[in-house]
Amino acid sequence: MPPDTPPCQPRPAGYGKACSNCFRAKCKCILVSADGPCERCGRLGRECQPIRRGRRDVAARLTVARTAELEQQLASLEALLQATPEEGSQQGRQESGSASPFRPICPSTMEQEALSDNVPGRGSESVEMELEQDVRCTAKGSPWANLLPTGKEAQDLLAKFRAWLPNFPFMHLPASTTAATLCADKPFLWLCITTLTCMSNSQHRKLRDVVRRELSERIIINHERNIDLLLGLIAYLGWSCLNIRPEFKPFIVLYTHLTSLMANELGLLRPDNDEHFTSMRWKSWDPSQYVPTIRTMQDIKAALATWFLTSLGNSFTTRIDTLPWTPYLDKCVESIERSDDQEGGDVLITLVKIQRVLDEANQSLRSGMTCGGKSDDRPANYLHQATLLQRLEYIRAEMKQKRPTHSMFKVSYPTITSEMTDLLQLQLSAAAVHIQAMGVFQADKPSPLQSVESMWSCAAHAKAFFDAFFAIPAADFAGLPFYVHFVQASVQLVVYRLTLANPRGWRSEAVRKQVDILDVLDRSIALVGDVSRVYVMTDEDLYGNVFRSGARYLHNLRCAWQSTLEGEAPGHLVQGSHQGTGHGPSSATEMAHALMFPGGTGLQMSERSWIAEILGLWQI
Repeated sequence: MPPDTPPCQPRPAGYGKACSNCFRAKCKCILVSADGPCERCGRLGRECQPIRRGRRDVAARLTVARTAELEQQLASLEALLQATPEEGSQQGRQESGSASPFRPICPSTMEQEALSDNVPGRGSESVEMELEQDVRCTAKGSPWANLLPTGKEAQDLLAKFRAWLPNFPFMHLPASTTAATLCADKPFLWLCITTLTCMSNSQHRKLRDVVRRELSERIIINHERNIDLLLGLIAYLGWSCLNIRPEFKPFIVLYTHLTSLMANELGLLRPDNDEHFTSMRWKSWDPSQYVPTIRTMQDIKAALATWFLTSLGNSFTTRIDTLPWTPYLDKCVESIERSDDQEGGDVLITLVKIQRVLDEANQSLRSGMTCGGKSDDRPANYLHQATLLQRLEYIRAEMKQKRPTHSMFKVSYPTITSEMTDLLQLQLSAAAVHIQAMGVFQADKPSPLQSVESMWSCAAHAKAFFDAFFAIPAADFAGLPFYVHFVQASVQLVVYRLTLANPRGWRSEAVRKQVDILDVLDRSIALVGDVSRVYVMTDEDLYGNVFRSGARYLHNLRCAWQSTLEGEAPGHLVQGSHQGTGHGPSSATEMAHALMFPGGTGLQMSERSWIAEILGLWQI
């Protein structure tokens, strides 16, 4: 360095401008001149050279890395499309935001019709082959891709579910909807329908596991909330009797909570502007910018069906709480009543109205049997009987004025009158039984005369219920919703308790002359046995189908109740007190022995857990 370099005030070098020697020694670089060596290099007699290093450009580095990653993804996608050219157009239309492997890649119905019109010489066989490929709408490589039904089988399963739907019309399924379009629009709903209606035992087991896996992955892991999942859960619970088996895991309580969770997350149980006003409470809000959400008829039906399922679940287990009935649900009922273009809406609102009365009766029964007595500030529960019975009569009068308009719901039973031609009458009779039981099975009982009158009325309504129930043909019994099986079991239990009751001025023989519980069980065993022969599933295992399991349980239940009522040792069926019912006692006995497990074993522990899923944790 020249000796005439003008000195300057010593100062530290800026960030990234230290000399190489100070940088390697990790010492502070002190500049003593403008272009001379630093203080340390001058003292040690070393050559002072600036470090050849600049600040990193983090933004540029991230941009380059992201670009390289996208190029790699595009290259892999191009290789995949070239490997499967026939499926490239379908995969391009797949939803990009879905994380679940169960996603449809089906073309729409209009595209299928256009293809069939433009291709000359196209036969029906090729159309069926393409329909089979369309209905198998699971992504290629999924472990359950081969479980979905083919085109012809899928159409048959959809037609079966379409025939079941009027008994619990939670959704509107147009006649133009095919299996392919339903699979494309609502894949999880189609998966649940396939699980309910399939006739293969092994396939049913696998599909049931797929449903559980899909729910856990999509709802819990991926936090998906859509109407497809809600409708699938409602369908699965509505016909849950077809999925209850001794060796299956319990699901009714869990799936019911998931259904109420989904309905709340979607905002279907409250007004459309409620959540918007709540979220804007602490912000400056311009009302002119608010766009109200339009509730479709499907949303309204799903909300009412969700409340119905929670109320039904609360009837047999306290692990399920009935959703509160709000003024918004009243508006939903009024919306369906004003609408005339929705098929099955009148049936759904009638079921909901009856269930509201039945829910109040069950709550009164439960509180009266667990409180241990009447408190001073609470009126007796049996005082509500007249009000609840009046509400039932009002519903019955509404049914006579406005019968269900669609012919799919009405089933002609030649053995009963025209007023008992649908499942709504079963619900009305079951509700009347539970209302009359409020004056019998409670701590705060009425006077003996009123109690005996309630017993007679309860037995009369139970007889009307079973007369209508046993008139259902065995061919139609398999497609009945879960609520029918539950009310049948609950009325059956009320009759059993009524037979055991022994108040003053009451004779249990009078109940058995009007409705004999042992004869009811005999006829139930015969009916369920007929259904198990009509509704035969392929490759059945040791348990058979759900109806054979139900017949085995009813046989063991009859033996237990007979030993209590008549003081005999359980194990063999006896003749009922009624004759000429069409189901002889000897045939019921032979059928019960034929339905036993191999080796003559009776009710197993798995069977007890199975019936607990259906009837709740009752001590019987």
